[in-house]
Amino acid sequence: MADKNARMAYSEMQQSAGFFSPISYEDIGVNSFDAILLPDAHAQGMKPYLESLRLQNCIAEHFASGKPTAAICHGVVLVARSRGNNGKSILHGFQTTALLQKQEMLAWQPTRARLGNYYRTYDQSVQAEVTAALAETNDFLEGSMPLTRDTETNLKPGFIVRDLHYLSARWPGDAHTLAHELQKMLS
Repeated sequence: MADKNARMAYSEMQQSAGFFSPISYEDIGVNSFDAILLPDAHAQGMKPYLESLRLQNCIAEHFASGKPTAAICHGVVLVARSRGNNGKSILHGFQTTALLQKQEMLAWQPTRARLGNYYRTYDQSVQAEVTAALAETNDFLEGSMPLTRDTETNLKPGFIVRDLHYLSARWPGDAHTLAHELQKMLS
């Protein structure tokens, strides 16, 4: 379901040496990274990623270090599920965005007869789960309804939320804006 540019980028990534030697969740060393970027995808195949306690613990440890943590779309669910030492989500007290419920429903409803639950990983929407992890409901920022994707040369349609060392975006249409801001955070 990805657009042409995303499919081309994925094809290029498949040719890289790193693609053929991924790091297992158990071998992740959080001190080895300057930043974490938690990507998006949906459907039932995402559940091992989103439900991994090992990843959640690594993300919580990385987040606590103050190093940049970025997430987009369903990746924000993984951050919201990561718990700090106080037992609360590490996003408790932070502002964020993620896939909007209206975006999720707009993708799912017209395609469910053909694709089933491809656009619904869980019964609860991404926005509802992430919002429930926050200190205040208004800590979830929606931005305007996205109608077009940002591009490398036109970041204007993109919407991101940056709160200290944490960066979030709603959907792949915000990915270039997210990447530009994350690059600034690492500079």
